[in-house]
Amino acid sequence: MPPVQVRSLPEDIYMQLVQAAKRDERSIAQQVTYYIKRGLEAQNESTQAAPVGVVDERTGEVYPSHKARRQAMLKRLRTFHETHGTVQVDIDEINKIIKEGHEERADRIMECLS
Repeated sequence: MPPVQVRSLPEDIYMQLVQAAKRDERSIAQQVTYYIKRGLEAQNESTQAAPVGVVDERTGEVYPSHKARRQAMLKRLRTFHETHGTVQVDIDEINKIIKEGHEERADRIMECLS
């Protein structure tokens, strides 16, 4: 992805961006990308817009954040457990869930250090 730098961003806009990123469980860069994409799609409503958010590769569903995707997955697991009595989860799926938020956590750490 090409880097983009924004200079002289007003402090109040930056703080709103930080709050929105925390609320949506995204890094600041991910939040900026989300807002830019959403704004461009709004300008070009005649074009079929790609989904914005987190896409579940297995189901194709789009969620507004990783947290929403995890909550939906846990709900499906609970329903499956109530219906079948047991839950069998593939080890690769468990590893994927654990690593899912790694990049966001790394971004937050780097923000704190700078």
